[in-house]
Amino acid sequence: MSMPVPVCRSADVSVGYSTHLYHPIPPPPTPPVPTYAIEIVVPQSWPPGVGLGSVKKTSSVLCGGLALMLAGHDCGKLIPQITIPINNALLPTFLPTSKRKVIVTCFSVRMNGFPAACMSLRPPLPSLSCGQPMSMPLSLTVTNLYLNVFVGVSGADLVGALIATAGTMVIDYLFFKPPGVNLTPGEEWMKAALGTAVGLGASVAQHLIDPRYPVKGEFGFKALGAEWKVGISCLSTDTKNNPSQVSVGAEFTLAEHKGTGSSLKLSESRSYTWDAGGDATKEGDKHTIGVALATPVVGSQASVTEEHHPGAPPAQQDKYSGSGSVTTAVNSGSAQVDYTPGAAEGERWSGRADASENIHKGLHKKSTVYNPDGSTTTTATDSGPDGSVVQTVTTEAKDGSSTMTTVSTDGRGNPVPPGKNTGSTGAWGPLL
Repeated sequence: MSMPVPVCRSADVSVGYSTHLYHPIPPPPTPPVPTYAIEIVVPQSWPPGVGLGSVKKTSSVLCGGLALMLAGHDCGKLIPQITIPINNALLPTFLPTSKRKVIVTCFSVRMNGFPAACMSLRPPLPSLSCGQPMSMPLSLTVTNLYLNVFVGVSGADLVGALIATAGTMVIDYLFFKPPGVNLTPGEEWMKAALGTAVGLGASVAQHLIDPRYPVKGEFGFKALGAEWKVGISCLSTDTKNNPSQVSVGAEFTLAEHKGTGSSLKLSESRSYTWDAGGDATKEGDKHTIGVALATPVVGSQASVTEEHHPGAPPAQQDKYSGSGSVTTAVNSGSAQVDYTPGAAEGERWSGRADASENIHKGLHKKSTVYNPDGSTTTTATDSGPDGSVVQTVTTEAKDGSSTMTTVSTDGRGNPVPPGKNTGSTGAWGPLL
């Protein structure tokens, strides 16, 4: 049995309460003490979080012309805080560590391949806000209360979220340090180990309730000048949607500005998938090298990937890809090129380019697919704030001939006769 929860859109706002350290202006010689704090109202698609990469949202699944939030979402850094009293000398130190992170996700609903994030006022499903001496699940999303689009949150979803949140709060409290004081290397390792144990315990509890949930664990540590992550996910009875996989990754920081969270990082990751529900095109090795620039204004990344799937047909056993993207709070663009050496001559190269813009009248997106046979397929989509969609698909063959199809739907997905105004280009919608 599941509980209906409204989806959370990119423009929905959250507000909450927490505690932060207080040191009056001018700072006295006594140490700072915790005090009440107000988490300022911000949208889920908080612009600095978008640029820094912590905001996770859909690219093609929309509600009212707006993207929806996904598992792993965090509004991110630079969220203003107000303490009581307000004359707090430590206020600037809270900005680089701020967060508003999703706690509950819907395992059974995947959007763009990821579980849906669940944050609402009714039922009360908060997000985890920054706080001192510990994070607090006291930030609520308030503007999706009357939506009529829901996902079903199960008991296993809630149990896993409760264990993970309680564990995170305990770990935060045990390893809390005042501003300017760092953990020792031993404390860093202990904190990482406890974090792994909490995450593993939450997934084991979910698996015992529903065997479709995988048992997952990830251990992160610092060594050899890099941040390392080693993870495993296995034992799901539904490996088609939850493949059994082991992964290892390293991230090297080339440049960093801690005050704004800006960074330039080089990363390398490898994964091996041994069971994807019989889908041999997903089983095998994957190796990725990438570079990412993150700033509060814009984020960009580029990567190259090599894949080897020994059980797949010869034409699909090996694949090489190169990709890049640029993202801001209001628009984004990405491109990818794929090379499959085992395919027939003339069918080895393919690619796609995507561009989207969140405008006052909804979302405009254009995708161009470069097919292996030399043809191109361009899809232009205008999504209105009332849920209406106008989609035009144009296919141009290698010889230059082309076909075009336009489909319009209303807010309920019903076809609209040609010439009727769907509202997708004439209504006013949120910017984000």
